[in-house]
Amino acid sequence: MKFDEKYWLFEEKVRDYRLESVKKCYEEILSEIKTMTGSPKRRLFMLDIGCGYGYFLRICFAYGFKCAGIDISKYALERLKNTLIDVMLADAQSGFPLKSNSIDVVVMLEVIEHLEKPTKVAKEISRVLKTNGILYITTPNRNALGRLMLRHKWYGFLDKTHRMLFTPSSLCSLIEKEGFNIIKIYEPFRVPLLKHIGIVSRIGLGGQIRLMAKKA
Repeated sequence: MKFDEKYWLFEEKVRDYRLESVKKCYEEILSEIKTMTGSPKRRLFMLDIGCGYGYFLRICFAYGFKCAGIDISKYALERLKNTLIDVMLADAQSGFPLKSNSIDVVVMLEVIEHLEKPTKVAKEISRVLKTNGILYITTPNRNALGRLMLRHKWYGFLDKTHRMLFTPSSLCSLIEKEGFNIIKIYEPFRVPLLKHIGIVSRIGLGGQIRLMAKKA
């Protein structure tokens, strides 16, 4: 299905999320998820933890997913009221208001680093995901070349709401302990021009970790 611009543009101009780099990033992630889920006969249910204004979910909805989002911001969720996306005002660290084994795909994009209790959230994700359900996480890479070069000025340190920064190995360890099998993990650069430095990307120095796992 071709991307439908109406799911991307909004009347309010809170931030310019129409930037091609952001849209491309979201579509890359969605493409990876779709590759893993294949062509199911039923509509898959996707949950976005820390969904904010729902930009990623709107793309997913346009591509045929049933979508729901959890966020702690009532203000952000107001932007999704007049859509067909279910929203839940909740702190993920206190549990999800969802039935066990009810979700096909869970995404958590640039969220886990803000959590004080990431293990508790991982347990909840495992609870609500169906067997063989997909988990997709992105987070800053503590092993990033940018951290080594910029030190305290690196974006992962500048955001004071970041509680815990992960390396690829520490993130894998956390997820595997909750009964997930890692399907794919890699470290692309957040800066588009640096994505083409292949040798650096291959040794895990990209600015972002992208992890996809399956519930065993």
